[in-house]
Amino acid sequence: MYENNVLNIPFLFTLLNKWKKKILIFLFALMTISAVVLFLTPNRYYAYSTAMSTNAQLNDKSSLYSNNLDELHSSLGGWNDLDRLYSTCELDTSYFYIIQKFNLIKHYKINIDDAQKSKRKALTILKEENMKIEKTETGLLRIHVWDKDPQMASDIANAFLENIEKTNHQLQKQYNQNILSEVKQDIQTKSLRFKHLSDSLAGISNASDIQLLSIQKNTLLDEIQQLEKIANQFELILKAQQPALLVIDKATPNKKHDSPHRLITLITILVGGLMFSIFLITSLEGILLYQNRNEKSSLQ
Repeated sequence: MYENNVLNIPFLFTLLNKWKKKILIFLFALMTISAVVLFLTPNRYYAYSTAMSTNAQLNDKSSLYSNNLDELHSSLGGWNDLDRLYSTCELDTSYFYIIQKFNLIKHYKINIDDAQKSKRKALTILKEENMKIEKTETGLLRIHVWDKDPQMASDIANAFLENIEKTNHQLQKQYNQNILSEVKQDIQTKSLRFKHLSDSLAGISNASDIQLLSIQKNTLLDEIQQLEKIANQFELILKAQQPALLVIDKATPNKKHDSPHRLITLITILVGGLMFSIFLITSLEGILLYQNRNEKSSLQ
């Protein structure tokens, strides 16, 4: 078959002609099985939604009410803000929200009696097979989803981002509410102290005591006014709180399926099957040729 390490093309065609029936039978069986499997495989549709992070410091009082122009911030977030959103995406609770919202246990046809095992199985399918979370080089957050239902794929991608925004928004809101609650509690405590000092002044006639209590009262009043200013600032922040992310590309149902690529796959299988057939028959012919030479040598 080889002469001076060069493929003997005529001999190869001779082999193909010799084995053509078996090769054709093998290729026909291979293509038939492959075609049946491919056409029984349900279509998978692809959808994606894209968002960019906002600047978390816009919801921070110290930044929002800064008098220093150098501390003014862009409304768009940086890599730290993107990492914060990405970390929220990676939480199992984010996936469980989608599993419950779209009843994916039923959608994925998971038949396990144990509810927790069913949720874990749905989580594995969604996280490892049907969804991908990406941080792009341009600083965007992109949610990729695949599903046999094109509407379901786009709905999951959009709902996932909506939940991430809601979760981060609620966390920031809760943080500001906790601080506001502490400030108001401090105002209440100092106001009671201020009332107590006012009542004490009414019953004191000593000039030095009156002066001392008046200083304490004025100092306390300044502190209360400052705390009320801070409380008003936090209330304004809560009313005008910025979203955690901005969706710039919502997912839409895709009419064209993403996989399987049946024609390309069949052509690849055909070429691969033909190459395997050639390798197999040349190997078999080489073995037979070697055996014949050994037999002739032994007879001589």
